[in-house]
Amino acid sequence: MTIAPSAVVVPCDVVVGGSIEQTKSKMQNTFSLLNAALLATLLLTACGKEEAPPPPPPPSESSVDDLLRNLQQAPPPPAEPSRLTANPGAVEFSFAEVGATVPPQTASVTITNDGDQDLNISSIKLAGTANVFALGGSCRAGFNVTKTQSCDIAITFTPTVAQPYSADLVITYSGDESPLFIALNALPSLPPVAVAPPSPSIWGQTP
Repeated sequence: MTIAPSAVVVPCDVVVGGSIEQTKSKMQNTFSLLNAALLATLLLTACGKEEAPPPPPPPSESSVDDLLRNLQQAPPPPAEPSRLTANPGAVEFSFAEVGATVPPQTASVTITNDGDQDLNISSIKLAGTANVFALGGSCRAGFNVTKTQSCDIAITFTPTVAQPYSADLVITYSGDESPLFIALNALPSLPPVAVAPPSPSIWGQTP
């Protein structure tokens, strides 16, 4: 005789270990194999127990090889742009006198390679009022500035007239951000104003 699983009441503590096979083996002495399997499935579902999903298969050797191949073929990160920087980035002159007897003023600018590639300076020129400025130093056209290396530009200012002057020092080189501009400015300072001493007076009258 076959007993319907719905007619049998079995407490949830009969389900030991949460496995259909374990529950089915405990019930084979009472029910047929088919009914035992069906009842065990119903009991596990009613008691909130489900079969654990099988573990995912391990990755195949071909999948691992493809992953390593893709990592090796990934493009390298972009390189930082190579550029020259100036310190200071602008030069200011101030003067009070002009003429052949007035000594010229001098300033120095340090040019540094701020990238990872060597940079070659193709030209160093002045734009603007260039006749009052003269250039010198180790930086020159054709100079190769290696990474983290620097060179100097000496600037000499000789004013001819008491007026403002402005120019740009333009450095052209083989980097991504060429050319480099350095502003040169010169302003005449006001001469001191002579103040006459007050004349003596008695009772508000001058002698």
